[in-house]
Amino acid sequence: MSGKYLVVGLMTEGLSDELLLGQVISRQLRELSFEHPGGFALGDLVMASVRTVDPGDRVQAEVTELLDCCDVVVVHCDHRERGKIDAFRSHAGEAGRRIVGIAPRKETEAWALCDPEGFRRIPRTDLTALPGKAREVESVLDPKTTLKTVLGARDPMTVLRQLGIDLRLDRLAGVPAYQAWLAQLKNVLKELHFL
Repeated sequence: MSGKYLVVGLMTEGLSDELLLGQVISRQLRELSFEHPGGFALGDLVMASVRTVDPGDRVQAEVTELLDCCDVVVVHCDHRERGKIDAFRSHAGEAGRRIVGIAPRKETEAWALCDPEGFRRIPRTDLTALPGKAREVESVLDPKTTLKTVLGARDPMTVLRQLGIDLRLDRLAGVPAYQAWLAQLKNVLKELHFL
């Protein structure tokens, strides 16, 4: 190990996003650390105390605080709000280059639909509503409703964390918005000499 220790902050729009993305991001970072032995050791994700949908001044202050204590800050906004990510970068000046945006084409719940295997530990699911290919999740008109259909009477909030653990990263890599996020993350980690 090179002695570099990577600390990543995460700010999401809501709890459902945090439950899924927190697990997925941690796993993806761990995989990157294994692919680049000696590149970095991974610390825990630092979760923001506010959401990207909170009042703008509070959100910007939180982004600034995360940039002060983290090497990289991942900011999530759904597609209608993706302009906020550029605004956070601009406001942060030079430190803004360490902000990595996640902006699913519609909603984060679509990413949960990319892998039938991700549901293997969840009993009584109806997988017939899932798209056949990972990239097709971005065409699902209402990902939240589709996820509810797959889960039946079960509340999605009770399974999103587990899905974040069980979704295969190679399937997620087939989702264009995920590919874009991962490419951006790798670029920032290279600029910071973690990769």
